Formats: sequence, C-alpha cells, structure tokens
Amino acid sequence: MRECDLSRKECENSQVKGECVAMCKRIRSSVSPRVWVSVAGWGASLLVMLALVAVARGQTAPELEDIFWQEVVCERAREVEAYLKEYPSGTYVAEARACLAAIARRVEAEEALALDSQTIIWIQRGLAALDYPVGVPDGQLGQVTRTALWQWQEARGLGATGYLTAAQVDRLTAAGRAEAVRQIEEAERRQAARVARQQAQDTEAALDLDRQARIRVQQGLMSLDYPVEVADGLFRPTTRLALQNWQRAEGFTATGYLTSAQATALIEAGRQRQADEEAEQQQA
Repeated sequence: MRECDLSRKECENSQVKGECVAMCKRIRSSVSPRVWVSVAGWGASLLVMLALVAVARGQTAPELEDIFWQEVVCERAREVEAYLKEYPSGTYVAEARACLAAIARRVEAEEALALDSQTIIWIQRGLAALDYPVGVPDGQLGQVTRTALWQWQEARGLGATGYLTAAQVDRLTAAGRAEAVRQIEEAERRQAARVARQQAQDTEAALDLDRQARIRVQQGLMSLDYPVEVADGLFRPTTRLALQNWQRAEGFTATGYLTSAQATALIEAGRQRQADEEAEQQQA
C-alpha cells in the first residue's frame, strides 16, 4: 500500500504508473468530492491512506467514518472541518465541534497577547534556532510558522496546538534573542580572526625574508621535529601548518606567520641543523 501512498495532486495529475493508476481511480470513487478537495492543503496524504485502507478491506461507510475520525488531529482545524463537511450528521460531530471550540479559545487567547510583528520575528528566529525552520522570518504567523510551532510544542510535551501561550512566547523570544547574540558574537569572532590574520601576514611581509632565510626557517622547523614537505624557501601549506604547530607548542598565537623574534629563533635552529649535518659529513 505504501507504494501507492500518493498525494491528491499526484492522483489528479496522473503522475503514477501501473497499479497505482487503478488505485487512484478506486480512491476517487470511494470518497466524496468535498473530502477530496478539502485535504488539498494538508501537505500529507491522509485521505489517500484512509481510502486505501477502506478499499483494501472492503469497509462500510460507518467504518470509513471511524477510520477518518481516528486520523483527525483535534488541534488542526482544517482536518476537523474536513470531517464535518463529509459527515455533517456523523457519529463524532459533537467531538468535532468541541475541537473547533477549543481551537477558537486558543485563537482568542493568542490574539489577547497582541503580538506585534517584531515579537513574531523573534519567535520565528527562536523556532529556527531550535531546528524548527520557518523560512525567512517575516513577522507573520503563517502556515509554515504554525507547523513549526506545532512540531516544537509536540516535541516538548506542551500540548501541540499551533497557537501560542504567554509562557511559550517568552521561551521562544528568549531563544531567538540568544541566537541573535550568538550570531553577532560569531560574526565578531570571525572579523577579529580576519584582522589578526591580516596583521600577522603584514608583520611577516615586513621582515622581507630572502629565500635563504626562508630555507633556514624550514630547516629549523625540521630540526625541531615539525616536518615540512621540502626546504626550498617556499612557504606552502605544510610549512604554514608546521609553523602553527611550533608556535602553539611554544605558547605563541598560532597564526602560521612569523614575527621577527620567531624568525630569528628558527633561522638559528636551521643554522645549527646545517652545522650538525656538515659535521657529520666530515666525520664520515
């Protein structure tokens, strides 16, 4: 059955093949046009699932109504209204109307909060920060935001309604503001890192090291067990990484770029390495 668990649009556009084409036709004939149209915006294939079950099991109209109602989420007005349209005198009409009345009370309670667009933007940012995406925060409690809110409420056991309480507004706006602060701090950190990197590059450039001095630096790193690809005077990524590791071990800021004192220390280490190598050759 899952292979034919199709959306209303897919059935209407015949975007299916094989047995699913026939299944779509059976589904269309098993429910009224009102229900078929009413679920267009649900985003899920509830109607198709119900119809598949009913058709496959040969259930009666009352049994189909039972299945329909069992799948309706009381907090979702469109689902409740779809049931009432299909079964205006059905078994669960009283429960359905009670659901709509409860939704109306929640709507009134939310409206009483008098949320302005900026507060809603903070709420949307809070939802996004908690991994419940709402798209671009626009200060409107549209369907995408309602869905994200419903999912957040359900995940936290707050009674998933898709409508806000004062306490939930406080929690989500706090999350939104905290995320905004985090983003500002992250942007400042990145900017500071860019500035520091540029300063380090400028400091090394001002040393105006010639090729021989750079080779000595690389030899110095190698003598201290910080290998580079080859001591050729070119500071490739391997040299920069070795330099960072040495700086970190020596308690310097690991920029990968030299200061005057660091260059002097490594050049001296390089000279000592060359002297040791020459001494070894003479002994050989």
